[in-house]
Order: sequence, then C-alpha cells, then structure tokens
Amino acid sequence: MNVREIVTEWLSEHDYDGLWCPNDAECGCFLDDLAPCSDESCLWCEPGVRKPDPDNEGEWICGPRETEHGR
Repeated sequence: MNVREIVTEWLSEHDYDGLWCPNDAECGCFLDDLAPCSDESCLWCEPGVRKPDPDNEGEWICGPRETEHGR
C-alpha cells in the first residue's frame, strides 16, 4: 500500500471527497485524481468535501466542511 492509497482510504472512511489547500484557493482535488500536483505543496492540503464552485456554474470544487475553519 502506498501513501496515495492510505490517504484515499482514510478520506473515504471519514466521508471526505478529496483534498483542498487553505493556502491556495485554486488548489483542490478529488479521490479519483488525488494529489495530481505530486509535489511538496500537497503537504499543506486538508481533507475536503465536494461543493458547487461559486465562480463556475455547474462545476465543483473541494473545500472545507461548513463546520471547519469557522466556515
């Protein structure tokens, strides 16, 4: 089992849809394509859930649950 598989399993077990980065509003990924950046920037990522993208109707982003980070 590799790191990507471990993280994917943990996220799934805890009802998360992917990862998001609080330091970069443009950064987020879902379980089917987890951490496509494959660099050190993913070390700052946090568990996230699928949400409608407020800037692109019909598109999705990965972000914090409403109860996390005061949002």
